[in-house]
Amino acid sequence: MPITEKELFQPDYTMTGDILLKKQNTLRKLVGTLGMILPVSLVLFLQIDTRFDSVLPSISHYYYTRAYGVFVICVSLLAIFLLVYKGEGLMDYYLSSLAGFSALCVVLFPTGNLCGLEGGRFDNVTVTILTNSAFRSGFHYLSAAIFLGSLAMMSLCLFTRSDTPPSKRPKSKRIRNRIYRVCAGIMFLAMIVILLGNISDTVIDSSFYNKYSLTFWMEALAVEAFGVSWIVKGRIWPDSGSDASIQTQYITGENLTEFLKERAALKDQGWKEVYSNFEKDVPYVIRNGNQISQSVYFSVFEKEDSR
Repeated sequence: MPITEKELFQPDYTMTGDILLKKQNTLRKLVGTLGMILPVSLVLFLQIDTRFDSVLPSISHYYYTRAYGVFVICVSLLAIFLLVYKGEGLMDYYLSSLAGFSALCVVLFPTGNLCGLEGGRFDNVTVTILTNSAFRSGFHYLSAAIFLGSLAMMSLCLFTRSDTPPSKRPKSKRIRNRIYRVCAGIMFLAMIVILLGNISDTVIDSSFYNKYSLTFWMEALAVEAFGVSWIVKGRIWPDSGSDASIQTQYITGENLTEFLKERAALKDQGWKEVYSNFEKDVPYVIRNGNQISQSVYFSVFEKEDSR
């Protein structure tokens, strides 16, 4: 479950060693929002600060302008959030970690210099010049490709999974899956256009490609699609009523300490406790005739299909 407004502004200090951002759906929405605002914020910042009313050749070229801080902060936050994202299985964790590490490499190994491109058209907004390095530029492109490719694979292959058989999946889950697949397709298509625009003149004319800054627009399109996918995965609209697929889990325990650990672990995984005799301080008892043989703590948890 996401953080509520009350939890956000009035943190609970009864649990020691806890942090505020601990729900995966909240993290997904943050990642998606950061992705969606990245290209828009870069263009707006540079336009407000320098009155430059055009886009640069690529999103990465904003590193060399006054929008440097916006670029580094947004991409670094994306990297950190992706690195701490656990997901619903090991493959989620591996792919998000790969995307997060690649995002850090995008920042640490900037693209080629902006100064001097297109006859010096961007020289008046350039504030940084680095030593030319073919390795740095090549590694930057590779890192960016891995970043977007990993996120596209997550949308296509992981976000579409479900604990419920296809025939029993609710309508909202089927709609979400279509959105994930469309977003993944847009990301892959944008990457193909960028690749073709940089390696061949036969498919996309280079003068046309550069004139309309297609690298920037394809990157922006891919990042927006990635953002939409993650926001939808964050369950921006929850299932309800007959459209919800509910899972139920029970836990019991004779040892109170172990029972509480298991109970807390389920809550951290997004399960909602609908009944617990522990809360009533009235543990069940197992009787053998008139003799009490043991006390049993008991809780019932429910959760909507998280996928």
